[in-house]
Amino acid sequence: MILNGGSVIRMMEGILGKEVLTMGLSSYLKANAYGSTTEDDLFSHLESAGVSAGVWPGTYQGSGTFGDIMKSWTNQAGYPLVTAVTECPEGLDGSCQLRLSQEWFVTKGDTNGEKRMFDIPITVNVLDSSLPVAWLSDSEMVLELPLEKYNSSSSNPIIINNEATGYYRVNYDDNNWFKIAAAVMDNIDLIRPFNRVQIICDLVALEGSGHVSSDLHDDITGNWEDDDQVVIWATEQCGTNYKNSKPLRRI
Repeated sequence: MILNGGSVIRMMEGILGKEVLTMGLSSYLKANAYGSTTEDDLFSHLESAGVSAGVWPGTYQGSGTFGDIMKSWTNQAGYPLVTAVTECPEGLDGSCQLRLSQEWFVTKGDTNGEKRMFDIPITVNVLDSSLPVAWLSDSEMVLELPLEKYNSSSSNPIIINNEATGYYRVNYDDNNWFKIAAAVMDNIDLIRPFNRVQIICDLVALEGSGHVSSDLHDDITGNWEDDDQVVIWATEQCGTNYKNSKPLRRI
């Protein structure tokens, strides 16, 4: 699913917005026509465009520049796995929080104890924002969910990484996976098409790495119809790992 260069550019669009990214790229190309450049030149123009438009730094609260955070993606190999655990109190209508953590995701072998940290833009479906609502720059963080947006009575799933613009995998607690499975069966429109593709591809990768069970993988992917356009996209995007996995079952 993940191709580094194109995925990083798409993530920058997700951070800044399409219009601001285009403005920054135009400024960069105009200023450096017929000259040699480095990635710092590009990041500087994108940051300036973001500041001018009021979208940068946005919710980012670190001390780094736009270039600093992007170098966590361009100057080291691989990409992260974000694990999202929804924590709600017992009883009805209690306020909930998301506990987010990151780890370097590897598909084969292990990390041999090496840790790699990324500055990860976080978007959440229930918070109705196309731009990042938070940044996961450390190993773990907690995001408070507004009571009116999501609470202990909510039956719809939490989906991290709106429109799959972020360059990372996502895993959830079992309860949220069950909510995703219910949405797939009963109201698939609760999940945006790009996120449906993301979920299928993430499940394939997470089953292969041992992060989720085969039963959970089958329970969710088995409820997409074989001729669903999303399944076709996912088959193309997930590559050989997906094609070699268990076939999707017709409802």
